[in-house]
Amino acid sequence: MSEPQPGRRRLSRRSAVLVVLGGGALLLASTALPWATAPARSAVATSTVSVTGSTGAALVPSAALVVLAAGLAMALAGRVARVVAALAVALGGGLAGVGVIELLGDPEPAVRAAVGQDTGMTELAGAAEVTAWPVVALVLAVLLLLVGVVLPFRMGAWDRVGQRYERDQASAPAAGSTRQRISDWDALSRGEDPSDPEDR
Repeated sequence: MSEPQPGRRRLSRRSAVLVVLGGGALLLASTALPWATAPARSAVATSTVSVTGSTGAALVPSAALVVLAAGLAMALAGRVARVVAALAVALGGGLAGVGVIELLGDPEPAVRAAVGQDTGMTELAGAAEVTAWPVVALVLAVLLLLVGVVLPFRMGAWDRVGQRYERDQASAPAAGSTRQRISDWDALSRGEDPSDPEDR
């Protein structure tokens, strides 16, 4: 059998879990930052209103929580459940991407709602502008989607490694059995019969 090519090495469970949890955590953290801003005019002054990702794209933090839960399940579950968890990661990434794209396509409704909450008015004094954070969130969402799609094909080696470890453990002699054989050998060297209870 030929050796596997370096480009086809399996991803370890630890690496996969860290990637998923890290990506989900970064995606969730990004929603606490301002995603869109716009000038708003109240009765007395004009100010800049900002909208966070969790306010302007509520679907994204929910999707990030799905990814985090799937990452935890992947760390603890069996093979079938791990595949389901990987698909949940892909689903979470896809939903997050949809939420980000909706805000990027038209940030004005989210900013207008924030203006209504902050100033009591719904009139903007200028166009709404998006920051760099929704773009970062979109990149994370796409990466999580790809990771979730690829993982089911990369986690096959996890079971084999665990089974090989269990076989090695089962084939290794028990410590008590080893000590018993040494004790029997010592008894024979003294001219005693280790099978005779009176010599023990």
